[in-house]
Amino acid sequence: MKIGNLKQLFDPHIVIRAAGPSGCSAAIWAAKLGLNVTIIESYKNPGENKTGETLHPSIEVLFDKLGISNEIKNNSFIRHTGIHVKWNCISKFIPYGRDEDDHWKGYQISRSRLDNILLEQAKNLGVNILQPCFVSNIIVNNKNTVCINTTMGIIKCNFIIDASGSSHWLAKRLKLNIEKYSPTLIAYYGYFRGNYNRHELPLLQATDNGWLWIANIDKDLYQWTELNFTKKVMPNISYSKEIIDCNHLTPIKGADVTWRKVNQLANLGFFIGDAALVLDPSSSHGIIRGIISGIQVSHLIHEICNNEISLSDASYHYNNWMSNWFFHDLNKLREFYTQYHPNPPSWLQN
Repeated sequence: MKIGNLKQLFDPHIVIRAAGPSGCSAAIWAAKLGLNVTIIESYKNPGENKTGETLHPSIEVLFDKLGISNEIKNNSFIRHTGIHVKWNCISKFIPYGRDEDDHWKGYQISRSRLDNILLEQAKNLGVNILQPCFVSNIIVNNKNTVCINTTMGIIKCNFIIDASGSSHWLAKRLKLNIEKYSPTLIAYYGYFRGNYNRHELPLLQATDNGWLWIANIDKDLYQWTELNFTKKVMPNISYSKEIIDCNHLTPIKGADVTWRKVNQLANLGFFIGDAALVLDPSSSHGIIRGIISGIQVSHLIHEICNNEISLSDASYHYNNWMSNWFFHDLNKLREFYTQYHPNPPSWLQN
């Protein structure tokens, strides 16, 4: 399907649902390409109390593309040269690598600080931000128009990008099929402060039926995440006396990380971001995938608007590209658990 020469007929308008890394990256890239962009964000501080992120050194290339490298450097985020893994009675440090200059360093970064940097860059590029703003209804039709009913009025656009996370906001409203590849999995997480004198951080440690992750994300602030393969119960954080004695800052929270995929990621007027593909956090590179998918969506929309690709071809390309990425990561995660975890989950054998 060809949309027609949108640039000659009108200024194509993109609405992005949510201001996380994927949504902001899509907005930044679209604005750089000269497109008209609006972000609708429900929360005043969308990244608040979300898990801290461990980012691979390759993220620096994306920070550069988005124009936020200086802001990232000025924030003095904690850097690390690799990850400590205690898996199946083996303790090992896995470095990222090095070149002739130095060891490669990843980032320990809080989501709220990262989200604020990205959102500020989007604002600087002229992106319209509606925040806080709530969506009550959406209509996607075949006349190159999407109608969105919000608390700030009705917004019409040509494309909507759902970057609202694993709640599958748009998929549920459009009644798209969501296929599961695991039983229900809940990752619990929280934050603590204290004199936690462990040098082998960030740490991924196998437990009897899952794993525990601990990372230092800001000065004396630490974030932990625990996943149990078989039980949907709250963790007791009893792995070390050091953690118990620390000052826990927030109630324990849970996130649904059941392995799942929305089967249709793009069609008439809409694209669904990377959170339409959900694996548990040990699959890694969630933020990197979010940023890359956001950039890719905006690039495809720009090509559609310039008649360089049809909407149907762009939808097919995006669906195929994201699906291949998902199944690659899923197979790697299956292999990781079955070969290296001391007690791999029985459902992986099915």
